[in-house]
Amino acid sequence: MTVVGDVLRGFARIYVLRRAAEGPVYGLVLLEELQRRGYALGPGTLYPLLHGLEDQGLLARENRIVGGRVRKYYVLTPAGARTLADARSKIQGLVGDMLEIRRPARRGPVIHGAGERPPALIRPDILRARLTARATRRTPVVIDVRDDEEYVAGHLPGARHIPADELAARYRELPGRRLHVTYCNMRHRDTARSVRAAALLREQGREAHALDGGFPAWAAAGYPVERGRPA
Repeated sequence: MTVVGDVLRGFARIYVLRRAAEGPVYGLVLLEELQRRGYALGPGTLYPLLHGLEDQGLLARENRIVGGRVRKYYVLTPAGARTLADARSKIQGLVGDMLEIRRPARRGPVIHGAGERPPALIRPDILRARLTARATRRTPVVIDVRDDEEYVAGHLPGARHIPADELAARYRELPGRRLHVTYCNMRHRDTARSVRAAALLREQGREAHALDGGFPAWAAAGYPVERGRPA
């Protein structure tokens, strides 16, 4: 096995953990996604990788009956979330060093991205602190703008579920004088559903930010996650 092969398999493991942070996922979907991204993986490589992550306590397996057959789904464990957060930090530092990028210090809750009118983002740790502080009129309203299936698979505690394509018609359901934080899975920061949703709310005069890194970043930090629909 070459050094490059070792590195790519390491990235494949991290990718699997990141996807599992978004909600239950099964092998065939992971295999197709990795292959589309250029990873030369087959079932003989992926399934031992999944079993290894499960043996290490980073993934937990859920067996479900789909179409009369048992399908193995994998979800991220708390240990997996800590590992993913640590890996994310190290990768960011490594990439910055390799590309000679000097990252500015991040002191405030709002982070600007690229573009003429950068999106307003709030870090998961800042949102967590505001949500756990004593409830006031400034306590953020958290809005999950993902699809129904994504919401049920895992969401921030107490998040209101308004899919992105319904927000324009339903934003009046939200309280007016509160900070609104939208989130999705944020695979592409500048075009993410949550960024567009926050922009829509700002156009309506609301104070709104998108959660930086989305649901995966929240879950990877080990913060609480709820599954299913509210009781």
